[in-house]
Amino acid sequence: MKSKILLLAGLMLLASAVFALATSDVPRMSTDELNSRLGEAGLVVVDVRTGGDWNGSDQMVAGAIRGNPNDIGMWLSKLNMDQTIVLYCS
Repeated sequence: MKSKILLLAGLMLLASAVFALATSDVPRMSTDELNSRLGEAGLVVVDVRTGGDWNGSDQMVAGAIRGNPNDIGMWLSKLNMDQTIVLYCS
């Protein structure tokens, strides 16, 4: 049992390290910068909030499109990767 717990803990540590490395080179945009760039050509804002957060909110970023986080392949293939793509979830 103890070896299974250690193996699970090791796998979780490895997964978190891989995730950190994969996202470390993804630039972040502040709210102020996004607000100043709204409406700019070549900027695509994607609202990726989950169903409950999406359905329960009456606010969204102006001009944002919906990107269901459960169907990433469906909407990601439709985006132009030469544009600045901003994903937001809160």
